[in-house]
Amino acid sequence: MNPKLILLLLASLVIINSSEGGTGHRQQYADVCNKSRKCDFTKYFRCRQMKCVCYNPPGKEELYYDETARRCVGKHGTDCAQKFYPFDDEDPNMFHMRGATTNHWRYGNGTLRCGANAFCDFDGKDHFCKCRKDYYGAMDGTCMKLKGYGDSCKLDMECDPDSYLLCGDDGTCKCDNVTATRVYDSNLNKCTVQAGVKCETKRNKDDGHIVDDCPQDSFCEENVCRCGFGTQIHSDRTCQRGYGMECGPDHPCGDSKLSCKSKVCQCKYPFHMEYDESLGQCVSLASGICSLNETSEYTIYCTNNAECVQRNTFTECACKPGYLQTEIGTCAKVFGSACESDQECDQYPPLSCINNRCDCQDLLQSFDEKNRKCRGLLGTRCQLNEDYSCIENSKCVHYELDEQGKIGRCICKQGFKGSGNRTCEPVI
Repeated sequence: MNPKLILLLLASLVIINSSEGGTGHRQQYADVCNKSRKCDFTKYFRCRQMKCVCYNPPGKEELYYDETARRCVGKHGTDCAQKFYPFDDEDPNMFHMRGATTNHWRYGNGTLRCGANAFCDFDGKDHFCKCRKDYYGAMDGTCMKLKGYGDSCKLDMECDPDSYLLCGDDGTCKCDNVTATRVYDSNLNKCTVQAGVKCETKRNKDDGHIVDDCPQDSFCEENVCRCGFGTQIHSDRTCQRGYGMECGPDHPCGDSKLSCKSKVCQCKYPFHMEYDESLGQCVSLASGICSLNETSEYTIYCTNNAECVQRNTFTECACKPGYLQTEIGTCAKVFGSACESDQECDQYPPLSCINNRCDCQDLLQSFDEKNRKCRGLLGTRCQLNEDYSCIENSKCVHYELDEQGKIGRCICKQGFKGSGNRTCEPVI
């Protein structure tokens, strides 16, 4: 046969096939359709008013056209186990739906695909189109990327719920502060409450794992954010490696007032600082450095009953009026101050809390304000070789009945004599 004739016949067949829709199922979305120009049913097209559109059963809008896939796909929540089949070989424009177990029709199985960013999920009973992780089901049935903190929004559903976000009045995703006070943590990419306060948990919609609104290195237990192993609540209510905890190059101490010494977090200035459990941080003792009129995580506070004062070229902690600096740098109440326990009173004299007043431990002692000592009255026992053991103008001498030579008695010095109140007065 003549080659030119063969080519002419093939070209004629292509033209005929194109004009009549080929297999009867080749017309694409929005193409003109009729009985001779048939829509591609395997892509879920149906001829309606002489135009190929997505097939949606009466009263339902389950499918939409996906430009990228060039076919009709299921909206989120749509049954994705369903298949399309022609109702009648002579009228391919009539369609009906059958279940996933039905035998495939001769032109293919026509299995419904889910839309972009969605997949066909099975919950143990039904198959349905579900948005992928980090996407949400929009009002039009498509799956859109969840928005993060600060992104523009119109509805709460657009903002990532696992990050505890809601759409704010300014049209951006903000922290959900309806049920708690939360702040955004860029490292965790979520809004968190503070350590040690009430927390909230929720189940992730994608994989079912539990998420919470606790800060880094903490977890929600019994509705309270608790610091994880190796950390403790810091002064700013976060969980960090704190005082007395193990530390190292890869695990530094979390507080600016701590130093890693011998692999343990300790106060940076050990001779001038102590750890205050109520504040959860190291504070300066009297004469230690401090921060004046400053409030930040670097602020160095003073110990109890002390305040930060300005010296010529530096600041330091000084005991408040009515308190005196002790040998260890704390501030104790002076003689005569109201008290509730011995620990409040100055231990140098030493003083005790007697009848709610800081006083000498023994009524046979007299307080010497000048030398800050409780001194024994005339005739009382005293400590040998100890300064200020006895009252003024007296001295401690060996008590003749003490064979070990450790106990003495207060007697008046030469030139002085005893008085009725057991003090020593000059001899006239």
